[in-house]
Amino acid sequence: MNRKIIDFNNLNKSLDLVFAYNMQYPYGYDEDDLITYSNQQGEKVKVFELKTKDCIYLVKVSKAEGIHIKPLAVDDLDIDFEEE
Repeated sequence: MNRKIIDFNNLNKSLDLVFAYNMQYPYGYDEDDLITYSNQQGEKVKVFELKTKDCIYLVKVSKAEGIHIKPLAVDDLDIDFEEE
């Protein structure tokens, strides 16, 4: 299984990730869901785990996003859908 680290702001670029987030965190995440680690620069980083069928993502959370984020709505997507 692949493992990737991504930023929370990039979740809305993938419909699969938005659906996975909404399924695993239907009320958003909170402090209990966060894992703290030190990156290569020695900075503390907070992440939460997001699992899909192909990959386990560690999703980085910035301080500006706060502790509790609501579920993502389809309107929040940053995906261009082609019209037929």
